[in-house]
Amino acid sequence: MSVTCFVLDVETDGPNITNNSMFWFGAVVLTENLTETFEGKMCPVYDTYCPKALAVSGKSRDEVLTWEHPSVVMPKFVLWVEKYLRPQTSSQAWSDNNGYDMQWLNYNLAKYTSRPLLFGHSSRNISDRHKGLMEGRAAAGLQDPKKLKRSFKHLRQTVHDHNPKNDAVGNAEALLALRQYGLKIQVH
Repeated sequence: MSVTCFVLDVETDGPNITNNSMFWFGAVVLTENLTETFEGKMCPVYDTYCPKALAVSGKSRDEVLTWEHPSVVMPKFVLWVEKYLRPQTSSQAWSDNNGYDMQWLNYNLAKYTSRPLLFGHSSRNISDRHKGLMEGRAAAGLQDPKKLKRSFKHLRQTVHDHNPKNDAVGNAEALLALRQYGLKIQVH
């Protein structure tokens, strides 16, 4: 099946989806130039939060409380995805921690839009794909730099700064770079 790939990242103010909030997320369409991006800034919907989790983003509670409500931001995100979804394809989500990121994104899509499964029932993990690629190359007797064997993260060009749009772009850059090592991925 042909897909349109979207690389995503989220920031939350705590670990618990039932009483913490996803307040910031970013996405990029996987293209050669990575120019089609989305940044969603949302006010928290719960009073409970973990100051340490919020601090990772560099944002203050007072600042994020001024952002738009998820009921406004999430429908905008759905329209953005639909705008860049190529004809006759399905949307596919990629993340460096897809289990975490997608639970938050799907929860907010279900709560605030009519598209709770915008990316279907599954997503792709960049770390797992990298590890599988490296194991396959090793089994084939190919030599790779130690740095590449450990992680894909050094392949990012954009600094990983916990701005989720920047982090999504950096992860997309790494995915594109992994193609030179044999990664097969559909690029828009």
